[in-house]
Amino acid sequence: MRIINELTAVAISYGLDKRAECAGERNTFIFDLGSGTFDVSLLTIQDKVFQVKATAGNTHLGVEDIDNRMVNYLRLSSKEIQEMIKEAENYHVEDEKFLRKANVMNALHYCVYKMKNDLNKKDTNLKLSSQENDKINSAIKKDTNLLEISNQQSEIDILENHLKDLESIVACISVFDFSFPSTISK
Repeated sequence: MRIINELTAVAISYGLDKRAECAGERNTFIFDLGSGTFDVSLLTIQDKVFQVKATAGNTHLGVEDIDNRMVNYLRLSSKEIQEMIKEAENYHVEDEKFLRKANVMNALHYCVYKMKNDLNKKDTNLKLSSQENDKINSAIKKDTNLLEISNQQSEIDILENHLKDLESIVACISVFDFSFPSTISK
């Protein structure tokens, strides 16, 4: 019976002494990155006999030490955390503005679409005066043009005002039965 070190035991457990590909003497470098230490050994294996040529280790280079160093490196300072929170709040405000604009644009699209479809019905055209018909067509054309350029240029207040104008035009004409989605919220 012999007392062997940990790295020699590793070499035996991997069966390095039983591999037939290499006949004769073989030098084997084995390293062990354990939880507390980093150990290396240089072994010579010949005829199932292990001879330790050199061993070394570092007690300050284990997995635990690496973990601690990584945590310290990746840890954010309180200033960095505050900056991230502020940035998230700024994006939240922008997201709310974008969502509000998207909701108004959707309502405006819906209103224009519904008005165009209802104007194409024969019974609707017969009940409208030419002045009412012109007013509606003018509003549809104006809002369609606004929607085409509004993705980049128009502000939310302009879109909301146009939507309110369009809804008031429709409300004045009793022939239409619109139910607009309530998307405008401030």
